[in-house]
Amino acid sequence: MEIELPWPPSLNSYLAIVGRRKVKTKKARDYCKAVEFALIDQRVCSFGDQRLSVEIEAFPPDRRKRDVDNLFKSLLDSLKLAGVYEDDSQIDFLSIKRMQVYKGGKVCLRISEL
Repeated sequence: MEIELPWPPSLNSYLAIVGRRKVKTKKARDYCKAVEFALIDQRVCSFGDQRLSVEIEAFPPDRRKRDVDNLFKSLLDSLKLAGVYEDDSQIDFLSIKRMQVYKGGKVCLRISEL
């Protein structure tokens, strides 16, 4: 299955500390909703509890320096919340490749059963 999603928020803006708890920021909650709507539009099905391979092509919104590994948390969490899989512990293979700049940014995923 191939999916195109909006550029995820950075890890720094994904969680906030409130008291002694980590909570998702408004930016993170908004991103999860955007992913959910994108998956509905693309008619994405659920993999249930299958073992998975996830390949990501990351098209950054600009030329700023970014750690590509910071994309994983918000992206994989949003897919879980949208019901694509039950838990990201199901992912046995995970890769990411930085691509050319794309206005506004986007990520393209290829998810398959192992």
